[in-house]
Amino acid sequence: MTSSGSGPPPDRFVFLDEAWVKTNMTRRYGWGPTNRRVVEAVTHGHGRTTTFMAALRATGLVARSSSTGP
Repeated sequence: MTSSGSGPPPDRFVFLDEAWVKTNMTRRYGWGPTNRRVVEAVTHGHGRTTTFMAALRATGLVARSSSTGP
């Protein structure tokens, strides 16, 4: 408890965040100059998923992880 008794100290909390991206979710359309085709290289969509996870405290990043799967 803090000295005011209002609850646990903030340095005891851990915030977990997770984000992912799939290789087959590439945009098929884009913005470009009028009457001009947008041409850009993209990866082939093999349906793989990359997941990123992180644990944050008031003092900063304490753990991170990434994994690739089907």
